[in-house]
Amino acid sequence: MGSSGIRRAFVLIAIMVFLFGFYNTGQAQSLSPISRPPSASPVSSGITGQSDVIPFSSGMLGDYMPKIPNLQLGFQYFFGDKVRSGQLNADYLLPVNIGSNAVVFGEAHGNYWNFSNKPAGGASNRVDLSVGGGYRKILSDKLLIGINGFYDTSRLFNDWYSSGGAGLEMAANVGANDAFDLNANWYGNIFSSTDIINAFRNQGGSYDIEAGYSHALFNSEYDLRLKAAGYQFDTGNTVSGYRTGADLTTKNGMFMLRYEYGNDRINGSWNNVGAFVNIGFQMENIIKGESPFTAPEPVFKSPRNLRRMLAQTVKRDFNQQYAPGRAALAAAAAVSSPSFHGYTTADTSGYSCLVPSDIHDYDLSVVVPKADTSQYTTLTIAFQGSVGGEGGGFQLITDAPATTSWVWFTANEFSVIITKSGSTEKFFGANTILGTNYTKIRLRNSNAGPAVDPKWCPGLVTLTWQ
Repeated sequence: MGSSGIRRAFVLIAIMVFLFGFYNTGQAQSLSPISRPPSASPVSSGITGQSDVIPFSSGMLGDYMPKIPNLQLGFQYFFGDKVRSGQLNADYLLPVNIGSNAVVFGEAHGNYWNFSNKPAGGASNRVDLSVGGGYRKILSDKLLIGINGFYDTSRLFNDWYSSGGAGLEMAANVGANDAFDLNANWYGNIFSSTDIINAFRNQGGSYDIEAGYSHALFNSEYDLRLKAAGYQFDTGNTVSGYRTGADLTTKNGMFMLRYEYGNDRINGSWNNVGAFVNIGFQMENIIKGESPFTAPEPVFKSPRNLRRMLAQTVKRDFNQQYAPGRAALAAAAAVSSPSFHGYTTADTSGYSCLVPSDIHDYDLSVVVPKADTSQYTTLTIAFQGSVGGEGGGFQLITDAPATTSWVWFTANEFSVIITKSGSTEKFFGANTILGTNYTKIRLRNSNAGPAVDPKWCPGLVTLTWQ
């Protein structure tokens, strides 16, 4: 689905959600009679001994009291052909009622990543922080609609990189025990960050649309949510992918298990497993000297408890990984200033794969001054996809233009390490070729013909001087 198609789908969902919401609001207003609270007595005037005061109880304001804030803690393990990482999650959502069945909420979310398998030169860890909020309302006790916005920032290589997003959400009960939900999110470079080229939502916009269906299992002891999502991110070229999975939650809403599978041409095929605990956490109880922990909102209250959704975590991508992906972010090496600090990348994903004997030039994300490389002794070049058969080779191209000698590598290598000595001096500041800066990398598929190996798809190429 192209960028314009995603935008049209996003707008269509927005129109559907709000038209459906206004329609149900109108029905509720026309069909629901105005009634007194059941504990109140009719007001009488002129009858001796009859009170003019309506009895008051806290139950009368139940719909206007704050919902139970939700604290979610979890661990996820992401694994695929190109990267493996463990991730600790924490999320806190505080809802505040602004009327019957309507809330505004604030939400804070944090992730800590540890990359156990990463491209050469990639980061060992990463931190994501998100702060935002939104509005949710239940209409006619059957439909929930909402809107939200978030500021996202990530710490990688000791620098922070920011972006933001906005989303729409809808959920509706289906019968007594099932539910359907639909969520659409847009992520973009709304804070004008140019820190990392082709990373952290820096190019164009990113989108995802997710649909879920929840079904009660084993006499409502468990809630199974099946989900499917399509997403698009932009690395200068449009990349589309999909994600499927399931969440299994206990009926009291406290424990949840997750499995996800996805695929796109940047990340390849990947899997994600996770476990979460949800706890009601009322911070004001700390001031009172009481325990802040309470039971969370249960999933089922005969029928399904749609009000629980008022305090649940927003279904969005808190990781900024869709531009250009978890694997690419693990290898992202450009830094906040335009000068060179030992890292640069070249994104080949927007081009056709290299067929045998094919040669192609790719721009480096950060220009590399030859003089600046003199402080380093090794150069590591890493690929997301290896070449088979006879292997391949690369050259660096300067702004003269001029080229270094070819460096050849054997088949099935994902990285090549070059040491500063003799003929390799040219990569480390020696003025043996014309030009001041390295600006491009040239890649070659060394195979002689399709009988050996049909093509090479290098993916994100990372160059690391150390």
